[in-house]
Amino acid sequence: MQAYIDLILFGLVVILLLIFLRWRKKKLALIKTLPEVNYPFKAFNFGTVFYSMLILVLIISFLMVYIFEKDMPYSIVLIFIFLWIVYLMFGATPTINENKYKIQITVDTVGGRLKGFDFLNTWMGKYQNGIIVYYYPINMNSISAIEENEEEIFFRGSSISSKFGELPIEVRLRSKLSKNYFKEFIQESMPYHQLKL
Repeated sequence: MQAYIDLILFGLVVILLLIFLRWRKKKLALIKTLPEVNYPFKAFNFGTVFYSMLILVLIISFLMVYIFEKDMPYSIVLIFIFLWIVYLMFGATPTINENKYKIQITVDTVGGRLKGFDFLNTWMGKYQNGIIVYYYPINMNSISAIEENEEEIFFRGSSISSKFGELPIEVRLRSKLSKNYFKEFIQESMPYHQLKL
């Protein structure tokens, strides 16, 4: 009976990981269509490969334990923990509140529920007409209300939601990497904007 419960739980984990991979690919589809896009695709692809390998290792470990009755080597588990920690260093997953009226994004140094750290990179990019925060392209002509204090940079703009279409967006950048990226973007693309201190 325990083997059946384990099989069901294992199947659910694999299905959830596959759904997660499909969701990631769908979210990135819009960004790939933008002109002259500069986004951390390598970190994204590393994550996709990591989660795909995790599915494969889960299947192999299940076969080893329940079919061949052997234990999974701890070295493989340690390698995956190490790779997962490295992947988490490539950007914190922002806190997102999206409804049919607006999108609110907060980029902290540490993502909510241990979803990454803005240590080696941040989930920001740019394209010909604007900036990208996580999966949300923001047209530079819509960016307004730029304010900076000791804790954060706040700005408003217009973005595209996969659920609701074009919506107003409010962004709070709190991590050092995301703030620096935004400042460089403003200086290069919109030199007439002055950040308020």
